[in-house]
Amino acid sequence: MLLTAALLSVSFAQQAAYGATYYLDATNGDDSGAGTSDAPWRTLARAYTWYSGTGAKVREGDTVLLRNGQYGQFKEDTNSGQAYLLYRNGWVTYKADAGHNPVLNGIFIQNLDKWNGQGNGTSRLRFEGLRIEAAVTIKHTTAME
Repeated sequence: MLLTAALLSVSFAQQAAYGATYYLDATNGDDSGAGTSDAPWRTLARAYTWYSGTGAKVREGDTVLLRNGQYGQFKEDTNSGQAYLLYRNGWVTYKADAGHNPVLNGIFIQNLDKWNGQGNGTSRLRFEGLRIEAAVTIKHTTAME
């Protein structure tokens, strides 16, 4: 009975961590913050799934809410700067927070296996309610919304 209760509590804790919501505020955020509504991050770089610094990390199943401001280009490029191919099983959603109109300069997604020639990755990225001022480029990947 105790073992069952312990397993259930671990299962619920894992479920609660999956599907977290983080916040970006280009004007009032701070990348050393917690990414919460009261302590939002400032930059997209902090909200990428491959962020390697300290603190909370965006993972599959999470949502990143962007508040008003200019966030630059969303860039996920395994051909330069990232050291691995992305095969996500769950979606990562980047969307406008309610009542906000965030702006991206553009979106560039390239998820190509440049080392082993195994093919393309699976990005599983959603973008909702964001104003995009320049090009959207999607290469060598699948599962985009």
